[in-house]
Order: sequence, then C-alpha cells, then structure tokens
Amino acid sequence: MADIIVPTDKSTIQDAVNSASAGDTIILLPGEYKEQVIITQKDITIRGLTVIGVNIRGINSNDIAFTVLADNIKFYDLNIENYYVGAYINGDSIKMEEVHFSACGSFGMVLSGKNNTITNCSFDECRLFGMNIGGDYHKITNNVFNNNILGCVANSIEPLTNTIICKNIATKSPVGINLSHSGSKYNEIIQNVITTDTGLFVNSPYTKIDKNSFQNCEDAGMIINSQNNEINNNVISNGRNGIIVIDRCNKFERQIIGNMKEACVTFADGDNSFTSGVLSNSTKGIRSIDNSNQCQNNVFVNVEKDSILV
Repeated sequence: MADIIVPTDKSTIQDAVNSASAGDTIILLPGEYKEQVIITQKDITIRGLTVIGVNIRGINSNDIAFTVLADNIKFYDLNIENYYVGAYINGDSIKMEEVHFSACGSFGMVLSGKNNTITNCSFDECRLFGMNIGGDYHKITNNVFNNNILGCVANSIEPLTNTIICKNIATKSPVGINLSHSGSKYNEIIQNVITTDTGLFVNSPYTKIDKNSFQNCEDAGMIINSQNNEINNNVISNGRNGIIVIDRCNKFERQIIGNMKEACVTFADGDNSFTSGVLSNSTKGIRSIDNSNQCQNNVFVNVEKDSILV
C-alpha cells in the first residue's frame, strides 16, 4: 500500500489512477484539476489533502469527472463542479464522504451497483437532480441537497431496492425525494428534513417512510402513488396539501399534519388506513373518494374532520 501524491508524484489524477495498485491512496494537493478520470482498478482511495482548495472543475458541457467501473473505491474531501455528471458510479462497495458537487449540467451523481455509501456530501445547483440512484443496498445519509433545478434525489433510470435514505436535508427544489421507478421496492426513507415544493413522491411499493419532517411544501408533503407502503411518525407543516394518496393498501400511523391550505390528507383511491394522527389548523382534515379508507383514532384541531372527495 502506497501514497501517490498529485501533482508531486504524478502530474494528473488519471496518471495516478493508472499507476495505482490495490490498497493505494491517491492524495490530491490543493489546486484546480480539469480532468475526466476513469477508474477500473479496484480497492483504491482518492483523497483531497484538505476539503478546502481541492477543486475538480469541468471544461466541456458533456464531461464526467469520475467514471467508476471498479469496486471498493473511496473518495474523500473533494469539490467537483461544472461537469455534466460529477460522478458516474457502476461498482460495488463505493464510499464517498465530504465530496461536494455543484453546478453540474445534469446530475451531481449517477449511482448504480450495490452496497455503496454516500455520506456528508453536498449537491448544489445541478441542472436536473442532485443524485439519480438505482441498484441495491445503498446508504444515502447526512447529505445536503440545495437548489437543484428539478429535484434533489431521483430514482428513474433503474430499479432501487433495499436502500436507506436517512438524515438528509433537501431544500429549494421542486421535489425532495422522487422514487419514480415502478420496479423499485423495499426502500427506507427515514429522518430526512425536506423543504421543497413536493417533499416526497413514491411510485414504488413496500417503502418505509418514518420520522421525516416536511416543511413549507407548496404542493404536497407526500404523494403516494403505489401500494403496500408503511408511513409512520412523520411531521408535515405549512403547505398546500399534507399527503395525497392515489393508490391502495397503504398504512399510515401517527402523522402530525398542520397548517395546510387545502387538506391534511387526500385519498383518491380506497382500502388505505390512517390511524392515530393529529390534524390541525387546515381547511380540510381528511378527504376521501369513498368510505373504504379506514380512518380511526385521529385527533382534529380547528379543522373540518372529513369530507367526500368530489
């Protein structure tokens, strides 16, 4: 295992990657790097000497900063900006920590493979989404997504399964988390803080949504367009709609929803359950297309209790 210092030992990141063996660490000194790096050697680490001052900057509108086609690659303490895609990852057991993406022409990151961890990173002002994820068994934790043009986290390219999206902050975007691929399932969305126009859109079944905070969502805190999801212990405040449900067989427990301009909960389909919620200070409490939705043990404060959705 050896350290390769850029530009001291090798003049470019790509030269360092090409010369690296499994277990080596590539250390980038402060400076500006204008490269497209392709990684096919597994088990290497790329690290900025400090998170401040190591800037990897794109030149052309179709550039990709890092294309990762190997397993067990680790990235730390980098700033990546002005690329079409900051990182395209199609490997397993990849880790990124304190990597900051900004002003990318489409996505900060496209993530595939399995068992990858993205933590303490940031995604700012990307032209599409901060991140587009697919694959299996990822952990997306403690990241900040801000002012991305279409949204923060997307799942549209391939199915996503058994992935945890936890303790992230998403703000100033049309959509916070958008799980739009119908082939996705068994994901967990936990303890995120989201202040976007639509907080969460779910088009995949068997999703666990727990202990999230949705604030100031101008459209809706959540839109649920799939079946067999478990939605528990979320707080939704100050917006137009709290939760809009447009599919069947979802289970909601212990939601706290308040200050909605329209309705706290709208059911546009049947056979869902909504129990032990607290709904307050809104135009409508629960709107439902019919009586097949089971709404029990809820508390209503300064809100019309229920109505039929016309």
